[in-house]
Amino acid sequence: IQDKEIRAAMVRSILADKKVLLIFDNVEKQNEINLLLPSNSSCFVILTSRHTNIPISTQHAISILEVFSIRETLLLFKTILGSSYVRENKSDILKLAKWAGYLPLALRIFAKELKRGAITIAELSREISQDVVDLRELSYDDKTLFVAINVSYELLDRKTKTVFLSLGVFEGKDFSPESVAYINELPILKTKKILETLKNISLVEESTK
Repeated sequence: IQDKEIRAAMVRSILADKKVLLIFDNVEKQNEINLLLPSNSSCFVILTSRHTNIPISTQHAISILEVFSIRETLLLFKTILGSSYVRENKSDILKLAKWAGYLPLALRIFAKELKRGAITIAELSREISQDVVDLRELSYDDKTLFVAINVSYELLDRKTKTVFLSLGVFEGKDFSPESVAYINELPILKTKKILETLKNISLVEESTK
């Protein structure tokens, strides 16, 4: 069926007598999400977005997700690095968290890098304070996240950097290790090891499909 209005109507008719939870992730301002919203009251929908003014035609509630609290920040570092590390480095962790605006993903990337052992928390703080990126020139909303990713990227070895940059050809869509191995002309085992490294520091994540 080529006509999207008809396709959307069919989706809604399929859901008409069902209890379904629909999750739409990372919804943009300009979208056609209303075409897919079920018309019955037995279905529920969750939209996640960086925007608060998504045009939705049906009744809905908005929940604003806050950044981490101090307690949640310390719990994250405790989960990744252990209780003794947090006890010994609590003040440095909180300085790092304050600089990162308590942004969960930025803090997770920093904690994963510290666990990898490529850098100490003192060196990481120095790296951030001396970062050559001029944040005032960035139009990207999450500037602290940009720097977190940038610092983490710079700590990678040359081959891992090359593989990470090559993932841009997939434009954010799911990919297989085999396709990454092919475009980088690498053995599959080497490719999987590199992808595991990138996953461990939260620069890529496992597909749910």
